[in-house]
Amino acid sequence: MYISLKYDITEEQGNFLLDFPGSSLKEDALYYKFNSEYNLAILSIKSLKQQRIANALADYKVLVNAFPETKFLDEATELKEELGCGYKFLSNDEAHVGLN
Repeated sequence: MYISLKYDITEEQGNFLLDFPGSSLKEDALYYKFNSEYNLAILSIKSLKQQRIANALADYKVLVNAFPETKFLDEATELKEELGCGYKFLSNDEAHVGLN
């Protein structure tokens, strides 16, 4: 239920961006969408984690491309690096499973 609620929040943020593309809150909405995707990814079960990490990383790119000097840059970059480590860990872990 918690993960389902997080997913609903992420969808609502996406809807906000579609409904109000010129909003002065676009930077905030993009960051909170990325942050929600980050939380969804790190709390996901292993079979869903890799795809959700990829989704979160894509949202990070959208944020930074739209707002290269975003007020959230330090925090977003830190979260992105954590996701990158998780993505590499999953890839290595899956490679090791294939070797056994």
